[in-house]
Amino acid sequence: MTLPSFYRPSGYKWIDFEKDYAVEPNLRDKNSNKKLKLEDLMKIIENKSIFIGGGPGSGKSTIIKYMGYKLVNKNKKVFILPLKDVRIPEEQRNSIISLIQQSVDKGFYIFIDDVHLDNYKIMSQLRGKGLKQVVFSGRVEKEKEIEKGLVSEKGKFEEHKPDYEPIVEETFKAIIEKFKEKYNVENLNEELFNHENLMILSIQLGGWELNRKISPPEEAVYDYTSEKTGYLNETFKRKSYEYDADEIRSILLAISFLYKYEIGINEDYITNLGFKEDYIENLADIKEVGLVNVLESKVGKRIVSLYYSSIAEVIIKAGETWEDFGKPLKSKLNLGKNLENMYNFYYDYLKQYPEEGAVILGELYFYNEEVINKLLNTQGFDGLVVEVIKKMNTITWKFRNFMERIGKIIEKIKAIYKGVFEEKIEKWDNLLDIGKLLYALQYVRYDMEWVRNIGSSVFEDKIKGWNNSEAIGGLLKALSDVGYDINRLDKEVFEEKIKERNNPLDIIYLLEALQYVRYDIDRLDKEVFEEKIKEWDDPLDIVYLLEALQYVRYDMEWVRNIGSSVFEDKIKRWDDPWDIGDLLKALKDVEYDISEIGSCVFEDKIKEWDSPWAIGILLKALKEAGYNMKWVKRIDKGVFEEKIKNWDEREDVEKLLKVLEDVGYDVRGLREIWNCRNYG
Repeated sequence: MTLPSFYRPSGYKWIDFEKDYAVEPNLRDKNSNKKLKLEDLMKIIENKSIFIGGGPGSGKSTIIKYMGYKLVNKNKKVFILPLKDVRIPEEQRNSIISLIQQSVDKGFYIFIDDVHLDNYKIMSQLRGKGLKQVVFSGRVEKEKEIEKGLVSEKGKFEEHKPDYEPIVEETFKAIIEKFKEKYNVENLNEELFNHENLMILSIQLGGWELNRKISPPEEAVYDYTSEKTGYLNETFKRKSYEYDADEIRSILLAISFLYKYEIGINEDYITNLGFKEDYIENLADIKEVGLVNVLESKVGKRIVSLYYSSIAEVIIKAGETWEDFGKPLKSKLNLGKNLENMYNFYYDYLKQYPEEGAVILGELYFYNEEVINKLLNTQGFDGLVVEVIKKMNTITWKFRNFMERIGKIIEKIKAIYKGVFEEKIEKWDNLLDIGKLLYALQYVRYDMEWVRNIGSSVFEDKIKGWNNSEAIGGLLKALSDVGYDINRLDKEVFEEKIKERNNPLDIIYLLEALQYVRYDIDRLDKEVFEEKIKEWDDPLDIVYLLEALQYVRYDMEWVRNIGSSVFEDKIKRWDDPWDIGDLLKALKDVEYDISEIGSCVFEDKIKEWDSPWAIGILLKALKEAGYNMKWVKRIDKGVFEEKIKNWDEREDVEKLLKVLEDVGYDVRGLREIWNCRNYG
């Protein structure tokens, strides 16, 4: 009897970190297309955070566990947050983000797995903070989601493009070779490996261990469940009954109907169908299924899941292929011998758990049109959709798009009492969910007058509780689009958000959102922005902020009154001529009198720098910004003569001499020295 090692959350059987029996995957840099080894990635995360993206079964989770293992062996502090196993209540999100930041400050390496299950919320709020030693991994969004109408989410897809991806085809081949070597197998029927999913490969290789043959994935999972039934009976002999393979397959099939879309199923649903709770718990004991307590539940609710959506697809395929696979479940729900009536499961589940319907129906709409069509033609489904809308505790863009298909139900939705939606807005803390709800109601032409009458304090309190500028902007745009007067909101709410943010991109996003909703941005106190400029020491941060404020037509008179010493002190600390040049240009564009900045600051830079390229860039930037260049003529020629004697960069020196000549400096003696040195 084999141990349940292929089918486990800790990794595939060919990966044994402690014995160093592993196929170490390579990754591809998505920007340069360059191939990287794991050790290369370990060096990169020392200085920044990264996102590893890929499809299901591409090895993302194993990669971050392998990295964590290597770091632990170097006595580093490592924390892995697997979002597949942990549900984060909305009200705890900010405290968790704060804890992650504190942990990084204390030297921890943080790995956050399956960020797509959190809708990228944690990643969105952490990526812009300049954190290092943080690795995110998750699914790459499918183009199909954009094609089917998620126009409003395009920005999200751009933002969450991965930095690196596993090179699955290499790993796939290496695993097969390792397997042949380990088990002394010369030939495998590799025609059946017509996929690039490492988890499905795991099942097939596990089937070879049982039967000494490679089978199609659905056949391998059939054999695997038979073997697992025997293992359960052997492991839990104290039970008064024997485990039944048909019941185990039925439980796995029920879980798979939802986990194909990475949605967990309520444990109560399975037990209410007559399947034993012990089956679920023991399957969880041997890591065949995940069993998660829902933290926000007051009734001890538990969610059951698989560890890989790829497995769910194979299990469903097995149910379609063999009439006896999951026969008890098929019989109870009239699913058909080959799951031709699979839609009956979803209808039955939604009747019992309508609060989960928005997520489920949204996923079905995008990925299983056949089931959606059958549901739409099922008697009573229109009333079920209305019940879903009344009781849903979240909403997705996919569900909002699903509503395009339910024209005949729209009148029933419009008849829902407005208090139902008022209560949702009052209870929901997720600003993006509120925005999506407003857009969905607007789409079905629901009377939105009630929204316009909601007191401003309701939305002010919600904004105060969120640090994500994208979410705040999304809510503001939705409110504006349904006719809410955003200028009713207290300016102090936005000022506090700006004070809290140290990432200029967050502030820029908020400012652009305020401009979009026609908020009177000039109401915001200038001191908020002045403090940022004085506080920040990154030249590009200051430049971005000035450009954004100018773009939203904020009154820039206050900038012109900032003392020159503020900018002089910053320039003294900066060593990049491009950064200094960008600041000078931004100041000029807002009509700051850059002549007030003392020339001695720039003269010191010229004396300090030993690069003709850097000096040339600085002088050119000053000239283009309209700075008075008479001071350059006062620089002793000996300064440049000494530098020229040691410089070898011919092209850069020629450019510098040209720039000096353009600003009126007498370069004749310098040219003689340079020509004598280079041309004899």
